[in-house]
Order: sequence, then C-alpha cells, then structure tokens
Amino acid sequence: LQAAASLDRVLEAQPAFAAALYRRGQVLRRLGRPQAARVDLERADESCPRFYEAKAERARLLAMAGKLDEAEALAEAAAALSPDYAPAQAARGIVAFCRGELKVASEALDLALALDPWNDELRGLRRNVAHVLAGPPWARTFRVETEHYVVETDIAQRRAEEYARELEAVRRFYAQRFGVEDPAPAPARRAK
Repeated sequence: LQAAASLDRVLEAQPAFAAALYRRGQVLRRLGRPQAARVDLERADESCPRFYEAKAERARLLAMAGKLDEAEALAEAAAALSPDYAPAQAARGIVAFCRGELKVASEALDLALALDPWNDELRGLRRNVAHVLAGPPWARTFRVETEHYVVETDIAQRRAEEYARELEAVRRFYAQRFGVEDPAPAPARRAK
C-alpha cells in the first residue's frame, strides 16, 4: 500500500509519467485490482507507445479477463518490440492457453523459460500446460459420457457417475433459468 501511495504522489505531479503508471499498475495487480491496473497500464502505453513491458503486463491481464483478441494484439506487439523479453513471450503463452491452443502455449512458455529460467511463476505456468497436454497421471481411470460431458476421474466409477449427473443437473438449471436450450447437442465437454 505504501508503494501505491508513493506512486500516487508521483503521478499527481507528473500524470503521464509512463514508468510510474507501469509500476502502479503492477502494484494494483498484486493488490487484486486488475481493472485499475489495466487502466494505468493503458495510460503508460499511450504515454510511451514502445513501452513493451506495459504492453506485456496489460496483455496478461486482458487474457485473464477473457479479452483475448486485444490481449493477443498487445502480446504480439510487446514480443515484436522486444523478442527477448520473457514476460512478452509468457503473455503470448497465456493468451494461447486461454484460447485452448496448447501447443502454441507450450512453445511460447518454453521460450519465456529459456529467457528467464529462474522464474517460478513461468515454471508453474509451463507445468500446468504440460499437465493439460499429457492428461492426468492416473494409474486407472473411470469414465462416464453424457449428452454434453465426458467425466474422467481416478476415484471410482460411482463417483464419476455422480459427477456426470451433477454436471447435467447444473446445465439443465442454467438452461431453464436463462431460457437457453441447445438445438443439437454440442460435442461432449471434458471434466476432470
């Protein structure tokens, strides 16, 4: 909080100071205020259009908010400005992961890790992508397919059936609540 207050004072004196906007955006993200962080990062980017660090950070926040097209454009712009900046490559990987493009995510995160091998957060992200690509390391699995879902678990067949019933019940509730019904069943969605 002291960092945010200090940066507030700096920005009162110099409202377009890109570095201070960027730092305050980082502080706000860490304080759990991603929307406010995005505003500061956008202002930093407007104030200094080649500020690839601000673009990469904003891309990451936009990806987490589901604004993938804007996030992708910013991540690509940051990577074009500084191809050896690990957070820009990580932002590309996060966008790809959110889009379900797991191979692209894996490659971007591999590059980010090569650029910053001691970054624990990057290692965790890369490990998550690897787990999704490989699937769960279960010795045995129990599987149930419904009209809308595929449920796989390592617990027991009875539990897989319970999970499948619960998923279908939740889906039915929301379909009735919002007056939405599939004209034709969608391909099964995987739940683990």
